[in-house]
Amino acid sequence: MIDYTYDEKRNFARMNIDTQVSYSIKGAADDVPHHGTSHDLSATGLAMTTDYKLVVGDEIEITMNADDKRLPAFIANGNVLRVVQNDNKTFDISISLTVK
Repeated sequence: MIDYTYDEKRNFARMNIDTQVSYSIKGAADDVPHHGTSHDLSATGLAMTTDYKLVVGDEIEITMNADDKRLPAFIANGNVLRVVQNDNKTFDISISLTVK
């Protein structure tokens, strides 16, 4: 049984990770890599900001490179769950992850 003794009642804790993310949209005709900034990461999700408008339901492949070159890149597939447009023409994106 899970012990919910922390304030946020989630199955997995979130880690604040502000780092550059590159991603590509599966099935896109242009196959151009896009970039964003991650904000938090959990075992099943990622929140990021980007200047490219994704659509709910888009399937993407995400790569996050560690600052330490001895560590491998984090690569995952994801589905876009939520898109919120900000005033500064960027988008906050919520993604459900499947680690490769």
